Amino acid sequence: TALDEAEAARATGDLRDLESRTSQLVRLQRVARTLQSTLQAQSGAVRDYLLHGGFAEDLAPYESARTIEASLVGEFAALDDAFPTTGDRVSHVSRAAREWRTSYVEPTIRIVAASGLDQVRQHASLEKGEALFRGVRESLGVLQDEVDRLTAGNLSRIGDISEVQIASLFIGVGALLAGAVAAFWLLALWVLRPIERLVTTARRVEAGEDVAFPAEGS
Repeated sequence: TALDEAEAARATGDLRDLESRTSQLVRLQRVARTLQSTLQAQSGAVRDYLLHGGFAEDLAPYESARTIEASLVGEFAALDDAFPTTGDRVSHVSRAAREWRTSYVEPTIRIVAASGLDQVRQHASLEKGEALFRGVRESLGVLQDEVDRLTAGNLSRIGDISEVQIASLFIGVGALLAGAVAAFWLLALWVLRPIERLVTTARRVEAGEDVAFPAEGS
């Protein structure tokens, strides 16, 4: 009937919207996790630089990680329209990382270059660096909490829509049983399988897994 066709069309539109958002959430989770590991790599490189005697080659991972960090912040900006609440959290992470670098890392590197490690031990201890980097970790935690909240909200929305669409599906089937059993299987394939795929993907995203999300229309 026309009503059943309209219901199926709405189901398809809702599922496409959720498919797109779930794909974006997969990307958001990946970028957030990579940003965290990139900043940790910077901290580890600076620590190695001081513990190993101030050799310039130990700073190569630090510089590489900074380049990756800038790229990741750009990726967050590209997702800002879809997830505007992450913007402030990313800004806090960037400010904390900048404070760590300007107040500890850069002065430490300058002191090593000019005066050697003995002067560093007097002016910039590892403990000071760890204290400043703690602010970076806290900001990363706030960002990850927001990403987790968005992921949970998406999963809840999938559940709500699937309940409504499944109920509509069975109501339609009741009206069609007299002469259109085949229509039930068509609607089931059209509605239930995409819902099942989205629920599975959303739960894997919520669990923090790396998900290879299929392109739309595949």
